[in-house]
Amino acid sequence: MIEIHGLVHRFGEAPETTEALRGIDLAVGEGEFLALLGPNGCGKTTLAKHLNALLLPTEGEVLVDGRSTSDPAELWEIRRRVGMVFQDPDRQMVASVVEEEVAFGPENLGVPPAEIRRRIGWALEALGIQALRRAEPNLLSGGQKQRVAIASVLVMEPRYLVMDEPTAMLDPLGRREVLRAVHDLRSNLGLTVLYVTHHMEEVLQADRVVALQEGRVALQGAPSEVFARVEELRNLGLDIPSHVELAWRLRASGLDLPEGLVGEEVLAEAVLRRWRELQ
Repeated sequence: MIEIHGLVHRFGEAPETTEALRGIDLAVGEGEFLALLGPNGCGKTTLAKHLNALLLPTEGEVLVDGRSTSDPAELWEIRRRVGMVFQDPDRQMVASVVEEEVAFGPENLGVPPAEIRRRIGWALEALGIQALRRAEPNLLSGGQKQRVAIASVLVMEPRYLVMDEPTAMLDPLGRREVLRAVHDLRSNLGLTVLYVTHHMEEVLQADRVVALQEGRVALQGAPSEVFARVEELRNLGLDIPSHVELAWRLRASGLDLPEGLVGEEVLAEAVLRRWRELQ
């Protein structure tokens, strides 16, 4: 489990400091898919960077399986357990061939060559990119590059995967590819995923949604619970998925629909069922 207690983070030196996080309390359970939402500047990336000690608390603490990120003796073990994937895969690329890129991390940890080869094969297969093994990363599509970046983290065999807006620079097709890969990894490997995004439709299959505002937790709950609070989401400056907006407007016009309809097909079935009842 990842535990966050009273996390405060300030940038800069007094008196000119900026408080990016203002007392965050949060726990991420084993195997959970937690989606982190919020407008630009709300503290999402700052929070994500605390989970593998890229940033350290100004106040409070972050624990990874009971290990404090503020303890220098635990630094490398925490970073092995918590893998980070950022929004721009090009900034993570260091090699000219995909398999060399994926091998970079374990090679630097001194993992034996035979074990590295095993991990590379496993990671490429898990992401469905075996055919790209000898490809040049700079010639890949955005979605392919991001899957290579994820594979480069997987070979480190993390328990937790933190993804900071991994689809922000991708087109709709690339976004779907990456999101599908993440859900497959979570289902097949039992990874715990913390997924930072501002695309509301990407969090519909999350176990829990946490929305930040000005460095604080503003909303949290299952997607069906959070998306039922349309006015609050708007006040946070977040876009509402089109089918959630439609359901909200239909209820406002007097159509008796149940709350918590997450997904276009679920909404369509509910509307059709209600229409048949009224005939």
